[in-house]
Amino acid sequence: MSTMNLDKLFNPGSVAIIGASPKEGSAGGRILSNLIEGGFEGPIYPINRTYAEVMGLTAYPDLSSVGEPVDLAMVAVTQPPFKERILGETRLIHEPYGKSAELAIFIGDRWQGKGLGRKLLEVLIEVARGRGLKKITGWVMRENKNMLRLCESLGFIKSFSHEEGAQRVEIEL
Repeated sequence: MSTMNLDKLFNPGSVAIIGASPKEGSAGGRILSNLIEGGFEGPIYPINRTYAEVMGLTAYPDLSSVGEPVDLAMVAVTQPPFKERILGETRLIHEPYGKSAELAIFIGDRWQGKGLGRKLLEVLIEVARGRGLKKITGWVMRENKNMLRLCESLGFIKSFSHEEGAQRVEIEL
């Protein structure tokens, strides 16, 4: 029995946190704090339009302002007046000089089927194109028919089926 290599998913070289915040108890603040206190060794890029610095790190107003290759982590959060919470997360993982990247996307159960996955994938595709990447690949569990349909509607094709129940999808940019 073979297993999929998930090393890139769980060991990114650099992280950008969209919605990073100095506000105590905020989702972006907790994630940033966990990375710093946990000893993450790669570059950490807080993304926040309001602050120039968050927890001692230079903050950037958007991803394009970072100016360095990023193994991308995006965090979707609710906006005031609602309590802030993580709704979903995506990652775009690529080698600094590579032309392709691997993606991962997770949407909280309550938020599935409401357009968040589409929006996050659209942003990932836009970021990948902006970085000059030529292809994005990812794995989707075969029973996740909604995600497979979403990927197809955005131009992904099914390229390989893993014996353990995962379907590889890819899109040429």
